[in-house]
Amino acid sequence: MKITMLNNRVLVAPIVEAPKSDSVIVKPDNARPDGHIVQGRVVSVGPGIKPGGIIVPIAVKEGDVVFFDHTVYTELKISGVVYYVIEADNIMGIVEPKE
Repeated sequence: MKITMLNNRVLVAPIVEAPKSDSVIVKPDNARPDGHIVQGRVVSVGPGIKPGGIIVPIAVKEGDVVFFDHTVYTELKISGVVYYVIEADNIMGIVEPKE
């Protein structure tokens, strides 16, 4: 299935980190402290915003790993798969792979 984003929206597949120990405490997402940063892989990117009718392209592309605050996305579930819809301005940065 292909999902096409509109305007300045970005569709991201969350990257779930594995627990770092044998014991696990599960907390709901809304229990995370302020400032919690989330990572995800970009799945689809809209064309950008149109100030004055001119399209300003979005700085991320499909496949980029990005990070953003946990409070700025809308969760979307399609066929049992969870995605996040984020406005491009809320993406803080791109994680570059190690060389």
